[in-house]
Amino acid sequence: MEQMSVRHRGRGGYLVMAVALTCIIALSACNAGGQTAKKAKPIVVGCTESAITALSAPQDELSRRACLAAGNQALSVQTVYSAPDATAKITVTVGGAVPLTKQQIGVAEEMTKSICRQEQQAMWASGVTLKVVTVTVMGPTQDEYADIVAQVYGSVRLDASTATHFDWAHLSADSAWDRYSTVYLRPTFDVVDDVPTAP
Repeated sequence: MEQMSVRHRGRGGYLVMAVALTCIIALSACNAGGQTAKKAKPIVVGCTESAITALSAPQDELSRRACLAAGNQALSVQTVYSAPDATAKITVTVGGAVPLTKQQIGVAEEMTKSICRQEQQAMWASGVTLKVVTVTVMGPTQDEYADIVAQVYGSVRLDASTATHFDWAHLSADSAWDRYSTVYLRPTFDVVDDVPTAP
């Protein structure tokens, strides 16, 4: 009788250990799932996994580089490559609040310059023969009806003849801005009927 109760306690101990082990495994899985969710990258329109890894054609390579250069500020990245003209047009759309204060406008302008520099450098380092690269940054603005719409924050064009003289490693976003072939920076974020557009 005493032996039976010892065996019973032994089995109970194994049962407690098994339940405890199952709980630990389940908690670990929950924590791992939570960490995965926290690390998940936001979806960027135009930057699918295949667009980022594809290397089969110049369009694919430019799209891949444009997506990587856009960083985590982009909501969408559009890459248009014309082989006959050897031109690339990159449009990066960013999100966030409409810049209203002087400080917010300054941040939006610096972000625009930074994205333009990153994209231009990525295109010219792609190995794809290019004659002209145009980068346009778009973001939220307010129209005359107080609706939030995406409009141009800034745009730059860089010709091959000028790009060959760029030392990207030593150019800041501001110093590169002064050397592009043509530049456009949104002159105002006020609600106006007619904001001069990019060339």
